[in-house]
Amino acid sequence: MSKHASDNGFAVLGDLGEVVQVVQITSPDGRGLRLRLRSLGADEMQQVRRGIAWPQEPREPQRDPTDNKVRLLPVVVGPLRERYEQELADATQEQMHRLLARSLVGLDMPGESDAEHAAALRSQLGFWALKQLTNHMLRLNRITDEEVEEAAEGFPLAT
Repeated sequence: MSKHASDNGFAVLGDLGEVVQVVQITSPDGRGLRLRLRSLGADEMQQVRRGIAWPQEPREPQRDPTDNKVRLLPVVVGPLRERYEQELADATQEQMHRLLARSLVGLDMPGESDAEHAAALRSQLGFWALKQLTNHMLRLNRITDEEVEEAAEGFPLAT
């Protein structure tokens, strides 16, 4: 049996996997630069997400207004909340850089781990390139802002 579309025109499992796409980014001096990006599988994306050190939502003893009992409830304002939100934004950005590093095809990067590859991208790519490539990667994998937030919310309590 064929790995790709069946005779009746309907997709088969092999049609729904990795896709490699040539993208073009534009440098600040107007040069068009072509690179290859690949889509990522669900297992691979989950592996990257699990490798991120997601911050724990701050909680403190507070009186629950529903039953007047003291419970550990999320801190919603103040410096603890602000620090948590900054750490969450940093973790989300790290996740995007690791996903991008995995998506790039044929681009040699120093390091062995996802974290090392992400750090190499941040240190060696101009922001203009990082932003354009991240946007292409998000489109290729159809990752929306809502999905990024949902993924981030799902991991702070995971151990």
